[in-house]
Amino acid sequence: MKFRARVALAGLTSFLILGVGQATHVQAQQSTGRIVGKVIDASTGQAISTAQVAVIGTGQMVLSDLEGRYFLDDVPAGVHEVRASVLGYGPKSVTDVRVLAGESTPLDISLAQTAIEIEAITVTATMETGSTASLLDRQKNAVAVTEAVGQQEIARSPDSDAAEVASRVSAVTVAEGRYVYIRGLGERYSQTSLGGSPIPSPEPEKEVVPLDLFPAEFIESLTTQKTYTPDRPGEFSGGSVDIQNKEFPSEFTWKMSLGTSANSESQFQDGFLRYDGGGTDWLGSDDGTRAIPEVITDAGYGIGGSRLPRANADSLRVAGQEFAAKLPQFAPTAQTTPANIDVGGSVGDRTSLFGKDFGYFVAGNYGQKFTRRDVEFERKWRAEAFNPEFQENARPNVDYEFNRGLREVAWGGLANFSFLATPSNQFNLQAMYNRNTDDEARDYIGGNQEDLGGEVFSERLRFQERSMLWGQLSGKHDLESLSSRLDWRFSGAQASRDEPALRETVYTRSFGSTSPFTLNSDTGESGRYFYTDLTDDDFNGAVDWTWNFGGWSSAASIKVGGAFRSRSRDFAARRYRWNFTSGITSLDSVIANGTIVGTAPTNDMQLQLTDLVESGDRYNADESTYAGYGMVDLPIGSRLRAVFGARVEPYDLELTTPGTTSDSVVTLSDLSQTDVLPSLGLTYALNDAMNLRLAGSRTVDRPEFRELAPFQFTEASSLRQLRGNPELEIADIYSVDAKWEWFPRTGEVFSFGGFYKYLDRPIEQVFFAAASSLYSYQNAESGYLLGVEGSVRKRLDFNEFMSHFTLGGGFSVIESEVEVIPGSGFNPTNLTRPLQGQSPYTVNANLQWISTGGSTEIGLFYGIFGKRIEAAGGSGVPDIELEPRNALDLTLRQRIGSRASIKLKAENLLNEPYEWTQSQNGITRTQRYYEVGQTISLSLSYGG
Repeated sequence: MKFRARVALAGLTSFLILGVGQATHVQAQQSTGRIVGKVIDASTGQAISTAQVAVIGTGQMVLSDLEGRYFLDDVPAGVHEVRASVLGYGPKSVTDVRVLAGESTPLDISLAQTAIEIEAITVTATMETGSTASLLDRQKNAVAVTEAVGQQEIARSPDSDAAEVASRVSAVTVAEGRYVYIRGLGERYSQTSLGGSPIPSPEPEKEVVPLDLFPAEFIESLTTQKTYTPDRPGEFSGGSVDIQNKEFPSEFTWKMSLGTSANSESQFQDGFLRYDGGGTDWLGSDDGTRAIPEVITDAGYGIGGSRLPRANADSLRVAGQEFAAKLPQFAPTAQTTPANIDVGGSVGDRTSLFGKDFGYFVAGNYGQKFTRRDVEFERKWRAEAFNPEFQENARPNVDYEFNRGLREVAWGGLANFSFLATPSNQFNLQAMYNRNTDDEARDYIGGNQEDLGGEVFSERLRFQERSMLWGQLSGKHDLESLSSRLDWRFSGAQASRDEPALRETVYTRSFGSTSPFTLNSDTGESGRYFYTDLTDDDFNGAVDWTWNFGGWSSAASIKVGGAFRSRSRDFAARRYRWNFTSGITSLDSVIANGTIVGTAPTNDMQLQLTDLVESGDRYNADESTYAGYGMVDLPIGSRLRAVFGARVEPYDLELTTPGTTSDSVVTLSDLSQTDVLPSLGLTYALNDAMNLRLAGSRTVDRPEFRELAPFQFTEASSLRQLRGNPELEIADIYSVDAKWEWFPRTGEVFSFGGFYKYLDRPIEQVFFAAASSLYSYQNAESGYLLGVEGSVRKRLDFNEFMSHFTLGGGFSVIESEVEVIPGSGFNPTNLTRPLQGQSPYTVNANLQWISTGGSTEIGLFYGIFGKRIEAAGGSGVPDIELEPRNALDLTLRQRIGSRASIKLKAENLLNEPYEWTQSQNGITRTQRYYEVGQTISLSLSYGG
């Protein structure tokens, strides 16, 4: 009910805002236009507020706001001169500014600092374009090593979500389509923030936030910071990704889009596995069809409740009848794979509220994607399979072939509001909701010589909902009398994952037998209903005060602040299972035609409902982090800039589970530590377009809730069993970076750098050579990471034809090593090996062509990463490694008239598979393999 109320409120808010925007929007007069842009500091790239911007000869003048933005309305059509001035900066006049009737003319103006009064500098509008406040300007003047992708580049790429956008940054790769790897390090070493605020993850088995939650249409910019500064959280580790949502535009704008796509392995082909769901599955939400029957929850035997009363046959019989009536299907059916669909819309405006500047941007999107995958297998090899003496007779212990049908539903909404109370005081309110749901039917068939001892056929029906609800209230205030600025933000977020009624069967028969498969009674997964519910609540805030002071060759500042983050997680799992006798060849048939009993079944047509309770099926986690920091940005001479400071972070985590009595609690893990995290960054300007950077810092990597919880469950995407380790410790990360940057012209950059990281007690995922394919987590002794990276963005305007091309990309080459420790049941195969999740190299490149006038855009995008360890091997079994995979995408965007555009995308043109291997003694075995096919998508957008 709460969820539906939120949806209704969001819809009503969007409707009202759209109505206000349309009511207050005034169409531009045929004889006038607008000039909009930013005023920035030429040396730092920072916004300049309260600058006077005037159109000479018209009497029109405005002040820039806190973000440096200005808006000059009702400017007569024609060619004008625009002048900008503010105390402490030399004035500048920009000539040849052409204003078209009914249109907006963008013009960013850069001002140079000066201690004395000087004559105004005069440049043409064309020349001033070379100093616009672009993302590369921010990168050039940033206090840390950063790279960013902006809205314009996102629109030209094939990217549909933040994960794909992040993969365009040098030394960044994306695993499983959603998890970011920075500089080849595993996803646990990356940090994600939204609007500068940390956000929780809805993934129970991973620490990282899945970036596929954030649609590309909502993103204004995505910035990757690779060196630490004290104003960032201490769990910086490998780097951070900050997503900035779109803010209000400079004028009224609206857009609608409609798209579809088809995959070579999926669409319009028979064999797509599915099952009967609920009436709201198209919304990615279960309507109660999969819920535990009310008679069971009302009696206190639901998720998180008591065990079924095994001594009460009548209660068990009634509970079983309820499950049989509500959830009778375990076996999927097949159909033709449907087409995919995507729709979206947005509206925004800059208008007036109480006589003050007010802006809003509201957007929403919805998509359904259907995937059929029938070329997939997974195997388990014993250590003997890598012994050359047994090579010819080696067979996998487990060898399964899979068939999957997956329906993915993704939808969400975004609302941003900005209110400029005065030119020096701005307030922002942002809200976002995203839901991603995987609805899967799967079966596999193959041999198991390990724990089942025969041929196996298994079916699974799975519905997994992931959602993120986020809101932020923030303020920015220029304190002119104190030569300082105050920034504050408070955010609340809830990430949740609900998995109702995962149903699974395991049928077996003897090797070589031609008799039917029968339902196996020796495995807990056979004939079960599995429920999990996870909720992560996150509340955090920060206050930053920056004081600018003089007496140096250029502007200097001191930044101090404080932050807090309070996070809690509630997790519960519940397993119900049919008790049966051997001989069942179809569980669905027995549920439909047999008898539900309350006592142990006596024949193949009887079923009894029981439950399985495992330790750790419920846990609660509470985490609190407080921080205070100070950071100095100090120019030393005319070319050297030093940024240094430290952050102090007290941290506490407690992980508990209910005890054996109703009011008892067992503490599984208790971490408490205060860290002092210093950093130093030096930037030397070799000239006006070239920087040399050096940086050093200490950060930490803390274990995630799931990594600490000592219970075992099956990973959703494979057969792997995961178990936490409550003995994990906090790891320390020491980093040194060096980087050279050259910005020869606007929109161009060349960079090359090196980095070294020393990891003390890094947390690694390890593999136990057990019958259940068990994986867990462990602190290694130590590790290091040594690498180089580079990036380029270059306009290829050597002649008229080539002037339409732009080349971009990045690379990294990385060496790593970790020393592991035997213990806790883990006997490592290799005591020294590369870091788990680290790639030895990454490459991404793109070539874009834009026609004169920009009506046609074509882009070619390529990416690859080197072989990396997914899980470290034990007991003589080699490490499991993900093989390199070439990815090539093509996009074409064509504007049609002034309002419409069409976009064509071709993804995975090379159609290379995903493959995991294990290698030892010159012998390589494939552990897992699947193909995803090629995808063609077409979308049409219309707006103005």
